Amino acid sequence: MVRLAAREVHLWRASLELAPARLRELEGLLSADERARAGRFRYERDRRHFVAARGALRSILSRYLGIAPSQIQFGYADRGKPMLGGPSGARRLEFNLSHSEGMALYAVASGRRVGVDLEYAERRLDFESIASRYFSPREIALLARLPVAQRAAAFFAFWTRREALLKARGEGLGGSARPAESEGEWTVRNLIPETGYIAAVAVEGGNCRFRKWNWCG
Repeated sequence: MVRLAAREVHLWRASLELAPARLRELEGLLSADERARAGRFRYERDRRHFVAARGALRSILSRYLGIAPSQIQFGYADRGKPMLGGPSGARRLEFNLSHSEGMALYAVASGRRVGVDLEYAERRLDFESIASRYFSPREIALLARLPVAQRAAAFFAFWTRREALLKARGEGLGGSARPAESEGEWTVRNLIPETGYIAAVAVEGGNCRFRKWNWCG
């Protein structure tokens, strides 16, 4: 089993591009509801990535819970945030996941809410339009002062921090999270799990120690 100290937050990186045989193994771990969700994806690539992401989640959590991946039960908060359900839900294990363009990132903590967001930073977006809708005036001003070549990275850094905090709090996209809230009640950190990707993790409280792991499919 993987030991998780009270102050620790474990971050797991996983590739979702898996061999067909391994993907079938992971699909066998999923619940009937998860397999039904996988079957509703229009594109096969999206279906494969969903199966890999959920199978990897079960594999990771089983290392903390000491039970088989297929025995893990999930519940969902009002806004859809996944949580442990059934007997396994009695453990104060908090987790969150995000995936983008064939990569997934998982955060696991004990007794404190956690959220994570991962974005592929090399895709083209209308940064100014999105920022004007969701960012604070301070963030918009900071973006405007940067050289054009640096705005994409800064945008994704702001965006992932915001999304990680919203997910940790169990809120939807319309929430009003601000990076300033990382002080005191929340700890928010940016990270680059791999070239071309930007992520952020938000953890309830302070005095956190982050440990990074790789999940090998």
